[in-house]
Amino acid sequence: MVEHQQLTVSRVRQPSQSLLAELEAHDFEAFGPTGLRIYDIAVMAQAGAIFVANLDDKMVGACQLIRLADEPSFFYVVGLYIRPEWRSRQLGRMFLLALAEETKKLSGDGLVLTVAPDNTTAVRLYESVGFAREAYVPDFYGQGEHRLIMRWRFE
Repeated sequence: MVEHQQLTVSRVRQPSQSLLAELEAHDFEAFGPTGLRIYDIAVMAQAGAIFVANLDDKMVGACQLIRLADEPSFFYVVGLYIRPEWRSRQLGRMFLLALAEETKKLSGDGLVLTVAPDNTTAVRLYESVGFAREAYVPDFYGQGEHRLIMRWRFE
C-alpha cells in the first residue's frame, strides 16, 4: 500500500461481488460501453493487477494493469480513471506516481498506455509524470478511433 497525502492506493486481489459491481459501474462511467465488465475485472484481478485509489473512505479512481507479453518488464494500462467529481485536484497525478511505485515492486520498468490524441488533458497529465509519445495509431479501436501510444520508462 502506498499513501500520498490523503490518497491511498491499494491492490485488489480478490474482489467481492459488490466491489466488482462498483468497479464495473465506475468503468462504464469513465469509458462508456467500452468499459470493462464484471467478468473482465474479475479476470484482471487474478491475471493482472487492479489498483484502487481512495480518499478517506471514498473510491476516487481505479486502474487495471497487465504485463506486456513481448516486454514483461512493462505493464500495459488497460484502464485508468479518476471519477468526475474528484478531477482537477491533482489526484490523477498522485495516483500515477503511486502506480509507478507499485509497478516497481512487481519488477516493472515502466508503463505503456493508449490515449485519444484529442484528450489533451490526459496527454498533458501523462507527459507531466514521465510518459513520452511513442506512436500514433490511426483506427486503433476501429474506424475513427485513433490513439497515441505513450510509454513511461522508469529511471
